Amino acid sequence: MIKGGVYLLYGQETYLIKQFIKNTIDSIQHKDVNICTVNEFSETTISSCLQVPFLADYRLIIVEGELFKNKNEALLKYIEQPADSTILLLVPPSVDGRKALYKKLKKSDRLLEFKKLKGKELIDFIKQRTEKQGAKISKEAILMLIEKTGYEHVENTTLFDITNNIDKLISSNKGDITVEIVDKLVGDTINDNIFLLVDYIVKKEANKAYTHLDGLLLYKENTINLISLILRYFRIIYKIKCLNTQNKSIICKSLGIHPISLKNIHFNLTLDVIDKCINACVEKISGIKDGTIKDTLAIQILLAEILSFI
Repeated sequence: MIKGGVYLLYGQETYLIKQFIKNTIDSIQHKDVNICTVNEFSETTISSCLQVPFLADYRLIIVEGELFKNKNEALLKYIEQPADSTILLLVPPSVDGRKALYKKLKKSDRLLEFKKLKGKELIDFIKQRTEKQGAKISKEAILMLIEKTGYEHVENTTLFDITNNIDKLISSNKGDITVEIVDKLVGDTINDNIFLLVDYIVKKEANKAYTHLDGLLLYKENTINLISLILRYFRIIYKIKCLNTQNKSIICKSLGIHPISLKNIHFNLTLDVIDKCINACVEKISGIKDGTIKDTLAIQILLAEILSFI
């Protein structure tokens, strides 16, 4: 259990943030009087923080609203001398590392960043989550689940997507979870659409490529996610070219990817063309993030550029 003080919770993995909050709530005695959730930090919140816990070691105050758009003088003042008997969890929708609030909490080592799980940590999470519900899953099935959900390369995919699919796999299947079952029950992801989009592009089927892109945009797919997946595709091809082999088992082992990632891979592209495509993707993502180009226009221009490179 964490001690009293102020903590800023942030990061891509919202599942782990929610889990941390739940565990903290579970540790508080007499929850009905010692826990409070608010949307902003004010003088009233300070009063709540300074109240003595009722028959417990700590009070818990959770602030879930925006914290970085305004100066938040009240919060900055409270951070200087927080109550030892209150755990204050700040859970804003976004964080700005340039602001005084972030810098003060960083200086006092009260930043709790929740990053996406990777490698063995992610595999172990899926295995343990599955076994906790009385089922077993093979390593190959785990890797396919990670790939089909797009967890490692789709920005807004979280462990919520992983756990929801695990629950679906267990409820729909009485035995062990295998590759075949994952392939059958876990729906096609945005990955499959990107494979098809890039396939049209590389084959220079421009009309089909633009029509397919329009369909993705119509369904409100996140543009940065789309470009990130296109970027990932070309980075995989670049690494394959450097390996100088088309043996899929060697490629998967060397790059640590699932065979499904090699779907519609075009080995005939030159390193020069691949490099141009990678640079164009990086440039568009950067432009969207810093606001110099609108997201829809960015991906439409990207499509035209890649078609001109190939």
